[in-house]
Amino acid sequence: MGEPAVERHETDGVGVFVLTLDGTKVGTLDYHRSAPEVVHVDYVEVAPRLRGSGMGRVLVQAAADWARETGVRLVPICGYARSVLTSDPAFADVLGS
Repeated sequence: MGEPAVERHETDGVGVFVLTLDGTKVGTLDYHRSAPEVVHVDYVEVAPRLRGSGMGRVLVQAAADWARETGVRLVPICGYARSVLTSDPAFADVLGS
């Protein structure tokens, strides 16, 4: 298995982070903006064969890195994203309410 790659796409305040492995899409993190600086993480999904492998966290980490770069705050709606973002103090700087 190669290195995971993540790309972000956004149109009109609705976006997605797409996770690929060896050129194949294996996961997504869907989000929407409620304000220019507030991003709601709606859903994180990873291919069933990769669940439990840390690939979901790769998506959440990519969103957190982007939030730091752009100054947005992440508000997790998705239970998985909420679990990752609230359980690790390393994400406190990007966590919104």
